[in-house]
Amino acid sequence: MGKNRLVLHWVTILVIALFAFLAISSATTARPGVITIDPDLPKEKSAVVVFHSSINVKEYNGINVKGEWYPKGEWRKLTATIPAGETHLLFDIHASFDRGNTTYSFRPKDLELKFDFEAGREYTMSIYASKNEGNFLFPKQKVVLAIWDKIYSDANPGNKEGDHVIKSWELGEF
Repeated sequence: MGKNRLVLHWVTILVIALFAFLAISSATTARPGVITIDPDLPKEKSAVVVFHSSINVKEYNGINVKGEWYPKGEWRKLTATIPAGETHLLFDIHASFDRGNTTYSFRPKDLELKFDFEAGREYTMSIYASKNEGNFLFPKQKVVLAIWDKIYSDANPGNKEGDHVIKSWELGEF
């Protein structure tokens, strides 16, 4: 009986250790990134851009940033403080949209974007599917890349209506 009790104690200790290990390892996974291109640049001369997790930035103004911005190769939401002005981005998109029982995958690669980010402003960059522009039998939605003023995207994440979009680009339709 004493031997069984000892085995039970060791099993209990191992189970507790396993749960502690899992809790610690899950807390150390990649969190939403925060990147600052030039920490010495004052906020008045910078813009903040929040990239949705469906967007994977590969190059910023011709500089390869994929390894620095996504250190484990995992796509994640990223907040980047960048110098204001015209910015050139090269990125991939990986998104899925549901309509009824069907899921549409949208995965374009090496998209380029040039945009003039204003100093002192905060933006959100993401994609969304427009409202149905077809009919019940032949539905049609557009996939849109959009830049929102961050204050509106925080209040209504996703902005399915396209409200408060500063600039948008149609990328495809399904």
